[in-house]
Amino acid sequence: MLALILLRPKGVSGEEITIDDQFISTQRNVQRDTDYIIDDLFLLGSQNIQPIKLGGLRVTEEEKEWVLNRIEEEGFDRERMNRIIMCESGWKPTAKHLNDNGTWDYGLFQINDVHGLSVEDRMDIYKSTEFAIKLLNSKRGFNHWVCFRQLST
Repeated sequence: MLALILLRPKGVSGEEITIDDQFISTQRNVQRDTDYIIDDLFLLGSQNIQPIKLGGLRVTEEEKEWVLNRIEEEGFDRERMNRIIMCESGWKPTAKHLNDNGTWDYGLFQINDVHGLSVEDRMDIYKSTEFAIKLLNSKRGFNHWVCFRQLST
């Protein structure tokens, strides 16, 4: 059995990538200077292709609604945050990213090591949402997220 990992460049939303019948191609090469997020993992058998869930790769619709409702309850734009989360992590609580400076970002909101939150808390959608609200309420607000700056240009 063979495994196929689909990588999505960080800053590109899942909706911008289409997979057709010939999705196994070499048209898109992995660039060394681009940050990638593991978008999906498949096991390729002789008969079919089966997606694998790795510890809840994506949040459920109910969890997504909870996150966006919490953001909105605090007075922030839920659609803007939806776009930021999609860009940062693809709504995957297990998303992680190594930065050029050696620090790591984890979870839906890609919260960086410098904030002192444990990896487990950053991958917990409830704890990371509450922490993200603290970041939103800080002076930098949405500017904590690279994707906000990318989406705003």
